[in-house]
Amino acid sequence: MNGSKPNIRNLRWGCLPMFSLRATIYYPNSHGLAKTITYFPRLNTPKKALPRLPWGRQWSMYRPAVPKPPRVRENQDPFAPGSTYRSYWRKYAQREAEAMRRGGVCLFEGWQEGILDERMVRAFFSGCVVATVIPEVEHRSISSFLLPLSPSETDGLLLPSTQLSDHLANLSAADLERKATGAFAEAWKLFTPKCGIL
Repeated sequence: MNGSKPNIRNLRWGCLPMFSLRATIYYPNSHGLAKTITYFPRLNTPKKALPRLPWGRQWSMYRPAVPKPPRVRENQDPFAPGSTYRSYWRKYAQREAEAMRRGGVCLFEGWQEGILDERMVRAFFSGCVVATVIPEVEHRSISSFLLPLSPSETDGLLLPSTQLSDHLANLSAADLERKATGAFAEAWKLFTPKCGIL
């Protein structure tokens, strides 16, 4: 594990945009959980570096067309209520949250690093079950709500399709629902009590 792993305090106070966990944006789907897998690459990953998805309807990739953010003018507060910059990122967050709610199982680029980051927290709040190498940060709190993966020795262009297929074959929709509900409740307890951002 590298030295850049965030600690829990950074996740609470440093890494999350002001509105990123608003309950009006990130909330679970009330229609149940699909047994599907959605891969979320990082925004700056070039197309040629994306992994090839396994064949079949079970897999999808969330890669929205993201225009450049609006320019911030001199003496303009980009985070002021009603600013175009803030509106831009709110719309992005709404699209991402909807993809996470529909995603069933969320797999993020960098899954093999075992790092708890803000993308995973947003997925917990959206009711998506996260598949990843179990992070060391908050290991005891969240590990039972994740789909655990073994680190891959590939160059990152291959996805853990066999591991995930095995998980989904052995878990019912009700099992996944329990994991999603547990992750949502634990995330609420860990990441929102003192933030004042909901």
